[in-house]
Amino acid sequence: MTIFQPLYIRRSDGKLEVSNRKQVEQNQPLDKQLDKTPDAKGVCDYYREIAENELKHLDWRRKLAGMLMRELGGEGYQGRLRSPSLRLHSLTSLETGHTSWQHSPKTTACSSTSSPK
Repeated sequence: MTIFQPLYIRRSDGKLEVSNRKQVEQNQPLDKQLDKTPDAKGVCDYYREIAENELKHLDWRRKLAGMLMRELGGEGYQGRLRSPSLRLHSLTSLETGHTSWQHSPKTTACSSTSSPK
């Protein structure tokens, strides 16, 4: 089994709204994007929050940790990228205020509960 080094995030903004030069925007899917109501063709196109115990959530925590280490790990970390046993990291959790979302386009009947992919 592969062993991942845990990364602990100590600081993050976790803001639900961000402002750019022109306006304030939500830092999450819009209400329209969360709506599971099928369109005229019967397609449900929406985003759903990924639960922390889902495999996809773990996969994203590993991807984000790898990106952080590549970008912020410094020159000392760059040599480790060649060694598979030294390069695997995983975030222990997402910081408060951060959530993962999955785009779920479905061509069948929509339901209020969707199974993870």
